[in-house]
Amino acid sequence: MGVKLARDSIDLGIVTANEDAMIGFYHGLLGLPLTGSVTLPDGARIRRIGCGQSTLRLYIPPTPPRPAGCAAWSAVAGLRYCAILIDNLATVIDECGRAGARIVQPVVEPRPGVRAALIADPDGNVIELMQIGDGGE
Repeated sequence: MGVKLARDSIDLGIVTANEDAMIGFYHGLLGLPLTGSVTLPDGARIRRIGCGQSTLRLYIPPTPPRPAGCAAWSAVAGLRYCAILIDNLATVIDECGRAGARIVQPVVEPRPGVRAALIADPDGNVIELMQIGDGGE
């Protein structure tokens, strides 16, 4: 069956403790537009930066990330996950589970009308799969 893409781009998430410097670079220096922000229930923040059809997401955890080498994906600064908006989240997560893929975080609703789950690729890179609304499932 496979993923049914909802748009033709992916979003890139960057975990950082240097919010001001990162905004200065992407928005100030490169001129990419700031397109929004959200504070998650755990106090983490996501600052969104537009990049064509894609979005860069600066993830600022409530506790500054440690240097590379620890296990938690959100505890390490740098390129740590990508997010893909799809229309069939439950089906894909079920398929991933059946295939033996590591489900890092099962489906949650981070805000009303949005569902998301985290999976790991064979190398351990984290991929966030998100769905807005029911997606026809």
